[in-house]
Amino acid sequence: MSELKALKEEHEELMHNLRSIKLQGDAGRLFRDMMHILEAHFQAEEETVMPLLGAVKDLAEETFPQQESQLVDAFTKLKGTYEKMLSEHSRIRDLANRMIEDKSAKKAVSLLHDLLHHAAMEEEILYPTALLAGRLIKKDSNSI
Repeated sequence: MSELKALKEEHEELMHNLRSIKLQGDAGRLFRDMMHILEAHFQAEEETVMPLLGAVKDLAEETFPQQESQLVDAFTKLKGTYEKMLSEHSRIRDLANRMIEDKSAKKAVSLLHDLLHHAAMEEEILYPTALLAGRLIKKDSNSI
């Protein structure tokens, strides 16, 4: 199972860059609200989505992933939190778009667009892939 260094590094880079932004007024409040959601959200992804994505290469090569019980646990947790994670994306998107419209948040606009792109990639590709990987692993673990 791969540790998905690139995705973890992307999360770390996004958070590092976001933490360097200082906004005041309404934009600052929106930004703090978004960061509060984002920190817990990234942690949840690292516990559920990333382990399952790390098993995709093994599954594609038709080799049984290591740490099967941990992956089944991650899948079960992801299924239980999937709607919440999508709801968090919706809230993050709303907050980011409100900041993009705020003239005082000009210095954050490019980074906010990067964050919106990242969330779209997760929703359209990474989350569904993690769910499929989890289903395959669970199915294989049930047939042993």
